[in-house]
Amino acid sequence: MLPVAIPQRTWIELRKQPGSRVTGMDTAAGFTLGEEASRSVWWDYVQGATWVLARDGLRAGGCTLRIRSDVPLGAGLSSTAALCVALLRVLRQAFGLSLDDVTVALLAQKVETNFVGAPVGVMDQMASSLADDRTALFLDSSNERVPVRKAL
Repeated sequence: MLPVAIPQRTWIELRKQPGSRVTGMDTAAGFTLGEEASRSVWWDYVQGATWVLARDGLRAGGCTLRIRSDVPLGAGLSSTAALCVALLRVLRQAFGLSLDDVTVALLAQKVETNFVGAPVGVMDQMASSLADDRTALFLDSSNERVPVRKAL
């Protein structure tokens, strides 16, 4: 695979809050950590991010999130991959989680496949996590752990 980045982005603002509640700044959506449940709504991606972290022994804490994106929905441009990668990155930064960018991409794929129920490959998450506007990624997904090389 040879994915490249597009200029559109997803941004997430996170404010820590005491307790184990995760809520949205601009939405009534929310959940309690450890009680994540897929409900077939877009907020499942947020719940999926904390769910996959917990399954890997990593803990996020209570927080409030504001999410915005200029990646078009439903246009085949990996809007959900961008959302999952952005969520995992902001949680990594806010809660001091030890995750490299390849692991972020692999966890983002697990959010979509194992929590949301959308069986997707890993290319979009790898591109969202590792690509930039000057290089393409060469991904060989023929084995379990995806080797990554940047190509000019």
